[in-house]
Amino acid sequence: MKNLTTSIYTFEDLIRGDFLYVDKTEYVWQLVKPAKEMYFLSRPRRFGKSLLLSTLKAIFEGKKELFRGLALYDKPYDWKVHPVIHLRFADYSPMKDTAEKVEGYLLDKVATIAKAHSISLPPGCDSSTAFGKLIDAMGEKEQVVILVDEYDKPILDNIANENVGEILKCLKGFFSVLKDRNELERLLFITGVSKFSHVSLFSELNNLTDITLNPDYAGMLGFTEAEVRDCFADRLAAAASANGVAENELMRHLMEWYDGYRFSKAETHVCNPVSITKFFYNNYVFSNFWDTTGTPSFLLELMRSRSYDHEAALNDWYDESVFAAYELERLDITGLLWQTGYLTIKDVQSDGFDMQYRLDFPDREVQETFNRRLIEFYAGEDNSREAWSCARKLMSAIRKDDLSG
Repeated sequence: MKNLTTSIYTFEDLIRGDFLYVDKTEYVWQLVKPAKEMYFLSRPRRFGKSLLLSTLKAIFEGKKELFRGLALYDKPYDWKVHPVIHLRFADYSPMKDTAEKVEGYLLDKVATIAKAHSISLPPGCDSSTAFGKLIDAMGEKEQVVILVDEYDKPILDNIANENVGEILKCLKGFFSVLKDRNELERLLFITGVSKFSHVSLFSELNNLTDITLNPDYAGMLGFTEAEVRDCFADRLAAAASANGVAENELMRHLMEWYDGYRFSKAETHVCNPVSITKFFYNNYVFSNFWDTTGTPSFLLELMRSRSYDHEAALNDWYDESVFAAYELERLDITGLLWQTGYLTIKDVQSDGFDMQYRLDFPDREVQETFNRRLIEFYAGEDNSREAWSCARKLMSAIRKDDLSG
């Protein structure tokens, strides 16, 4: 029986630590098979983006032995070693940041990688120049693999900050160096939660392939029901027994609680991988694990200031523009709810020309989180516990047809 973890996101550590890894390398093979490609992928937080990039890093570092027994191992791949620039923005933490602070953060990221490869950067240069020099130096002998994890975190974490426009410009300048160095890049892969326009990734890198809604990659992150049945097979009987139900009934409850994310017009739907793993890790107790990811306060404030009617939004149909890049000056609440993981695709229809999408909560866990956050925000911090208790009693009374209650 494999070990379980929700705190390790490094592919090599997972494999060497004998932790459970749900094999996604058939998808990864499709990403690395082309001789050259540039990708962008958007998914909600805690959905496996960091692990995906770590897996790509291990491939381009030539660590074939880590993939023994996985789909990629026997593919006709040359396992050629390439220099890898892995920029991870997950550790970014704002405190009413200015563009200057973000600039310093980016420069420190580049300088750390440069030092690890014994590369000297020009003294006093800015982050953009340093990033360009780093790519040039590392790409002298072999093409470079560039992996950027959560590129948009400095934007999202400052989105209510009056300096966010300057921060966005800072990031645009930083990423602009990628455009003129295409010949040095073997693979460019960028992940994020949101897709902002006016960041040069999308305004200048017009050959960046966005696979966010590509049906071929709809199951690349997250666990399908079949993967849960297969990879957690040695735990299902114990989980069913602990909950006093048969295995099929247990699976039905698991899917109700944690399944329902859909990222394309394809029927493929997946569970949040962290929530599923925590269920099996935490003595098979059904609980709201997604709640700990938190809800951006700016999003709740935006909903209140615009009197956003989420009930109406759930009954409406949208074209693909709801998933597109958007501007800071014109934030689309429904689009933000989609990109942060509160809403997902539930139905798709076509009139023969255009696709139309209906959005809804993916599962019970997320819907409960959304309702709780709304109550806390509108009731105020001092009254939120009492308000939530009242709401739960009200729901219970309705279910029992208890009119007096």
